[in-house]
Order: sequence, then structure tokens, then C-alpha cells
Amino acid sequence: VRVHLGPFGAPQAIITIRIDGKAGDEVNADAPVEARAWFESDGWRALIDLPDTAIEHNRLILSIERFEQTGARSTWPRPSMPFQPDPARAIIDLTKWGSLDE
Repeated sequence: VRVHLGPFGAPQAIITIRIDGKAGDEVNADAPVEARAWFESDGWRALIDLPDTAIEHNRLILSIERFEQTGARSTWPRPSMPFQPDPARAIIDLTKWGSLDE
């Protein structure tokens, strides 16, 4: 799985999480990346800490790519064309979320 952070065409970070839980940042190779991965009955899960730099003006810009062992690729928030190396982004306005303490 790859998590693209930042604007389309100019990512601030591309965090790669492998099925064994190893993670790294393709843009900032020296940046530490905290990640956990595990299996559950219905699939594989991963939890990562996003860098503080990923949030600007209370917005988080990201996309997610998933690669299957078969070579298939899927992307979120919308499908990408096979020749499109950089997936589309979603902008999440963090001011619209309630408190995590609620």
C-alpha cells in the first residue's frame, strides 16, 4: 500500500507499507515512519502515523494505492488509468470533524 500525501504531482511524502509492517517514505528516505500491519479474518490492516507536515491549513490531502500480488492496482479516492503514475487526491477538511474525545 502507498499513501500519497500532498498535492497531485508534487507529493510531500509517499509512505509505503508492506504486508510485513515495514514502512518507509519514498520522498523523504531519511524520515522515520511508524507503522503496524496485521491480519484479521476479513483482510489485512495497517495503521500509520502521518507526519505533521501532511496537514496544512487544517487540511489533509491524500490518496491511497493498493497493489495485489497479481499485479492489479487500485486507488482511492477514485480509479486511476493504468498509465497514470500519480493517483488523484482527496482533500479532507479537518475543521469539519468533531473532537476525538466525544
